Amino acid sequence: MHRLAIRSTWLNPTRNPETHKYFTHKFFIALPITENLNDLLLQVILESVIYKDILINPFPDSYIKTPIKSISLFNYGVKTIGAYYILRVNDDVYIDLDIVFESIKGLVPSRVYGFFNVEGEGMRIPRPRYFGFEDNAEGQETLLKTNRAWTFLENDYFSDSVPDFCQGNAILLSQDLALKISNLKDMPWVRKERVADDILIAVTLGGGEFRRPEVGRIGYEHEGKFVRCDSGEGIWFNIHPEYFYGLLENKVEGREWCDGIDEVLCCGIQ
Repeated sequence: MHRLAIRSTWLNPTRNPETHKYFTHKFFIALPITENLNDLLLQVILESVIYKDILINPFPDSYIKTPIKSISLFNYGVKTIGAYYILRVNDDVYIDLDIVFESIKGLVPSRVYGFFNVEGEGMRIPRPRYFGFEDNAEGQETLLKTNRAWTFLENDYFSDSVPDFCQGNAILLSQDLALKISNLKDMPWVRKERVADDILIAVTLGGGEFRRPEVGRIGYEHEGKFVRCDSGEGIWFNIHPEYFYGLLENKVEGREWCDGIDEVLCCGIQ
């Protein structure tokens, strides 16, 4: 559902042909954990044959594996595509490529790191115990499965501080920075499974001065009832795929981004 919505809306080349000619895309997935694995794999392989845009990582899918998928993605973008920029995006994110392209085309393509910057200073490191769980792998995995909430165990991330980082829903890196992340695949001593990929990326890049693309205000949504559409500017996080079509239609018709979408949101797609 998510991939179809993305292909039909913000990745549809007929919607933004001038901008789209500068982009290529791939969906990075892993092996689904299901009793009907063969049937599901057949569906994915068929989808891949039709659209030619799916890369399957050879390991069982899990939220804990997200950093490994991200490393694989940046490795592909740098070493296979040779792209100036690599944008890693969750499948529940809506992006206006025209706005994103305008935000980067005036930048020198070096040390570019975006989009939604979070200041690490004063941020409390989330531990399972803060949410009523034991500080162990079981507590951590339970939180990930039930709430998709990253927490950190001391033996995986012992520090009580994090650097400034770009929030993991949509991370843009120029080629030089993406290469640093790509190289993590050849560093078995670096922990990659139990640290959120946005923090892992920030720690690997090592801080310093970065060029930050400006896309305006990030819009947040949340799947479920009684959520008002947030008129962001170019990027929306945590969007139900049904809302993608409303955002695109409003853009095409020249309306406000959230025009008419509140009525959809209130109806409770869970």
